[in-house]
Amino acid sequence: MKRKQVLAAAAVIIVVAVLAISAFLILAEDEGNQSDFKLTNRSVAVVTDSDNLKKTISLALSESTFKITTFDSFGEVAAYDMVIIDGVWAATQDDLTVKNEIKALIEHNNAVVMLDDSPYYLLESGVAVDYLAFNEDSQLYGLMNTYAGQTYYLNVAYDYDLMEAIISAYNWADETITEANTLNDTDDVYWKNLGNALYIETCDDRGSIVYNTEFYKLKGEYCDNGYDYYYTHYSLDAESLPGYFVSQMRITHDVTSNGLYPNQTLYDYTPGLITSSPAILVRMGATIELNGTNVSIPAEWKYELSNVAISDRSQTDQNIMDLIFNITDSGLGIRLVEPGNLVRVDTATGEGYYFSDEYTIEFGKSSSENDFVAYTFHTNLLIH
Repeated sequence: MKRKQVLAAAAVIIVVAVLAISAFLILAEDEGNQSDFKLTNRSVAVVTDSDNLKKTISLALSESTFKITTFDSFGEVAAYDMVIIDGVWAATQDDLTVKNEIKALIEHNNAVVMLDDSPYYLLESGVAVDYLAFNEDSQLYGLMNTYAGQTYYLNVAYDYDLMEAIISAYNWADETITEANTLNDTDDVYWKNLGNALYIETCDDRGSIVYNTEFYKLKGEYCDNGYDYYYTHYSLDAESLPGYFVSQMRITHDVTSNGLYPNQTLYDYTPGLITSSPAILVRMGATIELNGTNVSIPAEWKYELSNVAISDRSQTDQNIMDLIFNITDSGLGIRLVEPGNLVRVDTATGEGYYFSDEYTIEFGKSSSENDFVAYTFHTNLLIH
């Protein structure tokens, strides 16, 4: 009850984010098939007094790691790569002690995962992160800080299979640790990688989606006086189950959050240009004045998507990006779209970037011409 009251008071029902992150796209097909996993053998500490949960975690990770140790207190868990904490167990402990221990783990750069119906302990730990990206409608929450200052987030929906959620969390921790050790080597000349927020959701018996949002900020030495620039690299991944197919994918980005932040402008955006099927090129850029000279600062990437018709419903006068990807075949499998946008923020009226995102996936039924169901998910974020 205490956790719910705090969350209600903080209105943490959607994502609140204030930035510096990086996470990984965990493909849904891999999450559901342990035989596809490679043995990476990360060390995992499980903090719980539940024998059933111990068995579930050991079984879920049996093909991923042999290094699983269980504890009924925090003890020496900081020595492990990944720490899984049972929220039911945590609720029976001293509240302040649990928060302080979690704060210490995050500051120690452990990958911390809460198995709970609330991100209460992560939110209230007092850890110094640049943003929080949690969706309360989840059963599992992950957070990891890196030595380089990025913060990685994971949310797995409450109706996702528990075994698959644990596998997803392990893969997220493993890949996050790997990227954290190499991120500085791939850091862009102009843009600082602030990180990613990753969400895994189910869509009844029709399929599942993963949406992963990666943020970048133009480094201070390249900024115009009085302006900050941010760009977002979206990855929206949908997989249909047998008997269904992905018919449409849509991303809507409200830069001003319905006019609440008029100092924010949709500077550039793109769904990607189909250069030669299935290759799609995403290219954006900011033109700034640097030492009296206009300089073009690029941001670009490539991905592959075939059998798609792109519809641009954006309202640039309202600072809204609205991109629809209509899938023109009805085959099974994974569909992935990776559009992007670039935003300019006038810092004279306040720093930070507040915005709203909406992700919609439509699934059709293979045996019916008129059976289509759309699923929509929302995030609200604050980035510094």
